[in-house]
Amino acid sequence: MSWTQESGYWRRPLDCHDQFFQLIGNAAKPLGREHWLSLGFIQLTFSPTTCIIPRLHAAWKAMRVRYPDIAAELHPTEKRYHPLQSPSDLQTWCNLTFHIPNDIHSAEELSQQLRIGPPHMTCHWIPTTHQLVFISTHWRIDGHGFALFLDQFLHELESPTPLPTTFDGSEASNLIPSLDIVLNNTPDPKPNPIRSHHAHAHALLTSYLDGQPSIGLPIPPERLTSPPGRSLRASLLIPTQLTAILLTACRTQGITLTTALHASAIMHTVQANPTSSATRYISWMAVSLRKYCPPPFNGPLHAISARVMGVPINVNARASWRELVSSIQGLYGVDWKKEILDEGIRGPFVEGSMEMFRAELEADGTGDGATEPNFNSIGGLDGVIKKQYGDVGIGDVGIIVQQVSKQVYLHAWGWRGEVCLSASFNEAYYTREEVDRWLRGVKETLVRNLLAGGGGGGRL
Repeated sequence: MSWTQESGYWRRPLDCHDQFFQLIGNAAKPLGREHWLSLGFIQLTFSPTTCIIPRLHAAWKAMRVRYPDIAAELHPTEKRYHPLQSPSDLQTWCNLTFHIPNDIHSAEELSQQLRIGPPHMTCHWIPTTHQLVFISTHWRIDGHGFALFLDQFLHELESPTPLPTTFDGSEASNLIPSLDIVLNNTPDPKPNPIRSHHAHAHALLTSYLDGQPSIGLPIPPERLTSPPGRSLRASLLIPTQLTAILLTACRTQGITLTTALHASAIMHTVQANPTSSATRYISWMAVSLRKYCPPPFNGPLHAISARVMGVPINVNARASWRELVSSIQGLYGVDWKKEILDEGIRGPFVEGSMEMFRAELEADGTGDGATEPNFNSIGGLDGVIKKQYGDVGIGDVGIIVQQVSKQVYLHAWGWRGEVCLSASFNEAYYTREEVDRWLRGVKETLVRNLLAGGGGGGRL
């Protein structure tokens, strides 16, 4: 589905992938929240004599021209983009979307105040910590897309792109097409997908239903029916020296650290919930679709896009750590382009996924929602974001999501030789101490089991 020009704006119908993220975001809006509202941040270092704010303004304006999707708006059945017609249009937009909050002192503190996502992506400069924060609804961007976008913004700080001398709306040529166009598929959903496509999608989705309920983190009964509160974040760093040892062990054993972390999160969830009789871990595994997109659409050009999909994961939670690793490694090794993305299958699969998510979200409101932790590895950010951009250095970097459901959302990424485990959770269902304790347990489970298997450099 391509963008088409109307009177005064551009439009593109939502495909099934867009509709999925629309469903997720809208689910908690009756409660005044937006599930999976996303925040990406970087910490800048620079000389005290550097006048940084005008440069941030200029870079933000340049990004609007290079990535007009940051100003696209979601409507019930389509996306719309209103092009720039004058320099004052761009300045007005910058004034509305660039913020310097004087009463906020960290990206994490800002994330706690999130409720409903703004219609456009917004940029926030936190002077006390020198953190630059971008906030967006999840239908617009995913975790790896945030990393690509942060890198491109920093390149603008280093080597500014001149703004257009005339504004005629031509930046709309940079609008990102739907995944169907990128993959050269005919638009989904098809009016009459053939029966075999439905059968294939049904078989993939049915695995999610076998053996329910999943093992999950324990929530005291008195909290189960509580309405969601603030979304908080707990984090844990695996230091450089230990990370190097763990990566060496992964190389020797022929596994990735992502797989080892996922297995450790499952195993420690079982240990953290000793009274549960559940035997399976059943969840949705995040799969990046960027690697299946042909160049140049697999890189920075399409940073502002949600190129991620959830596929069912259903494994024996009571298995040994090594058996868990083997099961999960097999799932991460599947060619999901062949399994799902090829023409005709993605539509029925995503439609079925939406029905399952809708049922889960409805159950969440009754106190019966799933509590299994979700896991998503963004990978090594060192290969995307540099440590220095001209006279601006980079300190901390990260991703936070607004979590409205009863699940803890665990992100993992590598940065400067360390591994960061970042858990987003809702304060109505967990205390910070409980999530901190669970993160420590995941790390201990990882170290104990991975290093027991021997040592040799791997990848996240």
